[in-house]
Amino acid sequence: AMKPGKPFAYGRVGNAHFLGLPGNPVSSFVTFLVLVRPFLLQLQGMRNVAMKTVAIRSDFTWAKGDKRREFLRVRRNSVGGLELFSNQGSGVLTSAVWGDGLVDNPPGCAIAPGDSVQFVSFAELLASRRFPSDISRRFAKRWAVALSPLKPWRLPYRACATS
Repeated sequence: AMKPGKPFAYGRVGNAHFLGLPGNPVSSFVTFLVLVRPFLLQLQGMRNVAMKTVAIRSDFTWAKGDKRREFLRVRRNSVGGLELFSNQGSGVLTSAVWGDGLVDNPPGCAIAPGDSVQFVSFAELLASRRFPSDISRRFAKRWAVALSPLKPWRLPYRACATS
């Protein structure tokens, strides 16, 4: 389970895949980036669709580690760390516009200033990917606007760092 990001639905109707996104704008945005985009890229033949994270210093406090995996909206600051948007509500789309990316925070983990956190850049998540050479140019052009991949059951998992 992830936050924001519920409810999320997956199913099949005949040969077609069905992906149902949450209703809140930030939940839909984050769920699309983390689950749907990687899934679509894999359907297009992409091989390495995992989110690429970078360890960056936190310059904020997150005292309330949730039981779900959390994706917090953050941006890089002038001293090389990350600052947190003040309202992490799933209906606050301003947080996604304001931010540079997400912190992938494992379940139950609090974050203190100076902690190293896993940062996922929006630029990386929204970057176009190169298609395998066996996919036609027409197919690639038609789907190039689409997203970046990851099967929900194969999301990389990081446990809390212990000091």
